Amino acid sequence: MDVVRNEVAALGGRVEVQTSRNVGATFTLSVPLTLAVTQVLMVAVGKAVYGVPSSLIEQVRQLSIKDRTAAMQSGTLDHGGRKIAYRRFGELIRGPHDTSAPHAAPVMILKAGETMAAVEVDRILGNQEVVAKPYGPQLARVPGMAGLTVLADGRIALLLNPLNLMLALDSGDTERRQLATASVALAPAPMSMAPMAPVA
Repeated sequence: MDVVRNEVAALGGRVEVQTSRNVGATFTLSVPLTLAVTQVLMVAVGKAVYGVPSSLIEQVRQLSIKDRTAAMQSGTLDHGGRKIAYRRFGELIRGPHDTSAPHAAPVMILKAGETMAAVEVDRILGNQEVVAKPYGPQLARVPGMAGLTVLADGRIALLLNPLNLMLALDSGDTERRQLATASVALAPAPMSMAPMAPVA
């Protein structure tokens, strides 16, 4: 019973016990409403493991070396006759990822409404049902956060929305380009000095 109590307490819940003589005991387990069991696709990027909500994933593909090279050069992937944005997960999180010589790679085809994109990962680990925990106000403004979960080995894995990460990254790039353009426009013009006449 101590194990159950500790696990529930770790989730922010509590265990209540009510006993009645000659009747038995009633155990009530309460957990926060903000916790939810959800299906995610676990992926590996570098040495880290992340979860992507299965509701975002339309398909998982294995790209050949030729198709991957073309997608990386153009930044788009042909999916069902439609050109969609192509990104690498490691670039979206600005973390280490596989940058070795050209190779085949797994790609998630993501869709939310009319927005679609292809995101490459290093490895697909498989679908998993996890308890999504809230991440608190400290991370509320971090783009792409969908929660976090504790893996079977005790490690904490972030649940991320790659589509929101892409939007935030593209928005940041646009802002940086605008700032760079404004800086050039506002930069002072170089001064030219006229030669001075010799003093008699």
